[in-house]
Amino acid sequence: TRAECRAQLGLPVDACVLLFFGRIARYKGLETLFDAFRDTGSDVFLVVAGAPVSAAYGHLIEQLVRDHPCKARILSCLRVIDNADVATYFRAADALVMPYRHIDQSGVLFLALRFEVPVIAFDVGALNEYVHNNTGVLVRGESAEDLAGGIMTFMRERQRFEVNAIRSHTFRFRWDQVLTPLIKAYQTC
Repeated sequence: TRAECRAQLGLPVDACVLLFFGRIARYKGLETLFDAFRDTGSDVFLVVAGAPVSAAYGHLIEQLVRDHPCKARILSCLRVIDNADVATYFRAADALVMPYRHIDQSGVLFLALRFEVPVIAFDVGALNEYVHNNTGVLVRGESAEDLAGGIMTFMRERQRFEVNAIRSHTFRFRWDQVLTPLIKAYQTC
């Protein structure tokens, strides 16, 4: 359950938990998220879970967390997350935050949709094909202020992101839904 997952991670049951998950690289905009996080309320927690691309970048992230004015509300797990633990992070989260500067594809996006977790993301790459009104908040712009606004929009409108709405929207991305038209096309050739 969400309560059990939050207890396992040491997070409050009644807080809003934002998740940044996966391999941590500069283009994914974690520094922008740290800046945006300053403008969230005291009932918002940030979980950063994933391995940095290098030891040097990992040290920089650790320093940013240590120096952050809201560090008491940031949980950083800077390591490869075992497959057995992935569900714990996603079930504990209210939203996945993807402040990516650019993107070609994202397995993390599909993990969020699989776990029926809304997404807050900058409008880059093809994310607008997956993040809609019922699956998350697509943020126009690229600044920390823009991202903070997207987070606040999510918090005000949380009731809009119901599990059934996310499940319904993401049904069309299932393998059988994607491959059936392709197989039919091959059969007609």
